Amino acid sequence: MSLVITIIGLSLLVVVHELGHFLAARAVGMRVVKFSIGFGPAVVRYRGPETIYQLAAIPIGGYVQVDGLGGGGEGDEFAAIVDRKSLSGEQRSYESRPLWQRTLFVAAGSTFNFAFAFVVFFGLFALSAGTTIGFKKDATLVVDKVKPDSGAAAAGLLAGDVIERIDGEAVVRFSVLRRAVGESEGRPLMLTVARPPAGAEMPIEWRPYGDDGLLAAVPVPPAEWPRMVIAVSPQESPRGYLLGINPQVRTFGAESLAAAAVLGWDETVAVTGFIVEGIGKLFQGSDEVQLGSVVKMAQLGADQVDMGWGWFLPFLAFISVNLGLLNLLPIPGLDGGRLMFIGIEAVARRPVPPRFEILVHAVGLLFLFGLIGFVLFRDIAEIFF
Repeated sequence: MSLVITIIGLSLLVVVHELGHFLAARAVGMRVVKFSIGFGPAVVRYRGPETIYQLAAIPIGGYVQVDGLGGGGEGDEFAAIVDRKSLSGEQRSYESRPLWQRTLFVAAGSTFNFAFAFVVFFGLFALSAGTTIGFKKDATLVVDKVKPDSGAAAAGLLAGDVIERIDGEAVVRFSVLRRAVGESEGRPLMLTVARPPAGAEMPIEWRPYGDDGLLAAVPVPPAEWPRMVIAVSPQESPRGYLLGINPQVRTFGAESLAAAAVLGWDETVAVTGFIVEGIGKLFQGSDEVQLGSVVKMAQLGADQVDMGWGWFLPFLAFISVNLGLLNLLPIPGLDGGRLMFIGIEAVARRPVPPRFEILVHAVGLLFLFGLIGFVLFRDIAEIFF
């Protein structure tokens, strides 16, 4: 079920992208031939006055067909539902529109992907369900999971325990605990923990977290909960000394809808910057960043679904921004490639020959499909071999 939800979510992002193109085309008067959710033969089809709306057999992604885009014209299917004579003399094809209208149309898909991410983050902050700030997670001192065969498991630390002191010293942030563990060199640490009684829920206080209307959920174990001192010996690993626990992640909210809007915008900008940096490292040949196919995204997404909507929705926002940015790269076959030709036309003050542009886009698409196929094969091979 998690995988199905992930596939639906990823498909939604493509539909959002194409919806941007569709609405922009209608706004500037371009004739939209077809708006399709999915690919392949139509399962459900509605023929409007000018546009065919359909749900296709493979409901993954979608596309918008605009009159004249790519030089292909409307085709027989469009001619069958529209009286061509009644449209004679109209300048509603893609090629006939001014540069600014074509630019708006091409850029609208990625714009909608960014808008989707903003709406997600705005909603999460407004509902006090945000899990990142500056696209970073903030760990609490509540134990979420204890890894088997770890020092924490051997010492009897349990999920739900709240770490309050280290060697008698009060600790208020997980970073303090991490530093103490790293500096221990394996020496046993005396952890004072508050353990919730069976069936008890952790009380939460919402406290200001900075000066921008951000609120953070702070776990406050009641005084009547039992406290105990547990000696835990950190274990050495390639990443240094570790206790062997996963902490619960802090939840964030906003003081008002206005603050949620600002925080949602800031979070979208932070995600965009993170991805731009990753794209730069990718083109530099860095091993820190790798391309992932839909198989890899589906695997990651399913894991996020299992962790809850507070994790899955930011994942979708991240992929949405990724989709928007990648489409803006000046690569033939992508929206950025079309924007590149629009820019050339603006500078040269005459359009690039349509056949040449179509050829360039076709070569670009062949390259992209080859790259997608290679990455897809690699990710599938990693699963089975």
